[in-house]
Amino acid sequence: MVLSGDGTGFSLQPEALPDGGTLRFTISRQDGAYALVFQDESGAELPQSDTPVTLYLPAGSPLASVEAQYSGNFDNWGGQYDANSGLIFFSAQWSGIYQVAENQVELTDIGALSEEEQRIIRFMVARGFFSAPDGKFNPEGTLSRYEFTTALVGMFYALDRQAECTFNDVAKDSPYYVHVASAQSSGIAEGVGNDRFDGERSVTREEVLTFCARTLVDKKGYQVPEDLSAYANFTDRETIADWALPYVALTEQLGVVDGGQALEPQQDISRAEGARLLYKLFMMLYEVSPAQAAFYEQAAQADGGVTPLSLAPFGAAGVVVALGVALFASPWGRRYTRELSGGQKSVVAALMAVLTAALLGLGVVLQML
Repeated sequence: MVLSGDGTGFSLQPEALPDGGTLRFTISRQDGAYALVFQDESGAELPQSDTPVTLYLPAGSPLASVEAQYSGNFDNWGGQYDANSGLIFFSAQWSGIYQVAENQVELTDIGALSEEEQRIIRFMVARGFFSAPDGKFNPEGTLSRYEFTTALVGMFYALDRQAECTFNDVAKDSPYYVHVASAQSSGIAEGVGNDRFDGERSVTREEVLTFCARTLVDKKGYQVPEDLSAYANFTDRETIADWALPYVALTEQLGVVDGGQALEPQQDISRAEGARLLYKLFMMLYEVSPAQAAFYEQAAQADGGVTPLSLAPFGAAGVVVALGVALFASPWGRRYTRELSGGQKSVVAALMAVLTAALLGLGVVLQML
């Protein structure tokens, strides 16, 4: 549902609607931000909905990010940017205020990396998934299990502030608690044994790939390969831990990581490599659908650009023409218009012609704006 000419809108999955098929909420613009309020049958505000709503908001660049204020919390939710439409979209279940922040990232220690690596790192920092205090990303530094889990949960809207974790080494007042609890409750992250998470330890490559694979299972419904012999074809395959092997196989099967070389599964992963893997996973999970991409590619090639709103009058005009053909030319139409006089039929035809012309004219005007 497109709500304005800049593309602001929302979408719902019909199968996700609650019993009765009704979901009540309002969306309003407030000084550049957007208020989403879920409501019960009486119109009273609900802090949270069981049914997610996907919001589409205008954004200026891939570095744009969604900042969310809800239930007393303030989080950077990231969001998926679509360059074809100039929109950023994200899933929301909380009543709150959502605002698109156009972040400018200046990093002083990534100049030796390739342009692609620099672009990915700026994207990850701008979205708030990685930190860069004082403009330094420290690309060769290691990532802790805490840091990687926090980035993973933030990227995939898996943050659940009501979740609780069972690890005895993660204090409830820890800044990482809600992220670890969310990852554990969704089955993305597991401990290291003895009810411990060991979050301060550097995360290894096989742990990272395992977390990524579990995310694909949880978010996309993928399954680990039944025949592991066909995957995880690394020259040091025998060094991959048994618990990690099925998940590493899935990441190779889906192209997250390439086989045929040494994996070094117990090697601590660098911040730059962690950013690359998470970015690749992000694109796999939130890539624009082929139909949507084709629509916006065609729109981008049009003179002045085309928005969904500007195409709506043409679609409506087509519906009117189709109804006219059905009414006057089809056997079904002739059967139901048999009792109309010639004058009445002429009036109906004239009204349809005027309405069609008005819709076509509106469509042309909207494309010119």
